[in-house]
Amino acid sequence: MEKRQEIEQALKRLKMPGLWHALEMRLAEARESKLGHLEFLSLLIQDELASREDSMFAMRMKVAGFGVEKTFQEFNFHFNEKALPPATVRDLASCHFVEQRQILVIGGPPGIGNYVKQSLM
Repeated sequence: MEKRQEIEQALKRLKMPGLWHALEMRLAEARESKLGHLEFLSLLIQDELASREDSMFAMRMKVAGFGVEKTFQEFNFHFNEKALPPATVRDLASCHFVEQRQILVIGGPPGIGNYVKQSLM
């Protein structure tokens, strides 16, 4: 059995798919950047952790039953730009109002909404 197949089988048994999927990319990166063994291993471990976090997040979203996932990449910023201008929506997406300790209320008929920000202190 080829060494790569042995590694793939071992990683499957260890339930580490993120590491396997990142291996080729990280090997190329290690060659180009002349990474040391510990740096290379650290990157692979980070890839596996990121993969597991992504999987857990996806599972939590599914269990929560939120239905269709919506992102700002597919958001129609011009749908109701009189009530919520695109610049305002983008600003709200940054969540700066949380850092500024402001309350955000969006009200109105579903899908239309107006917004109000108010400082906590």
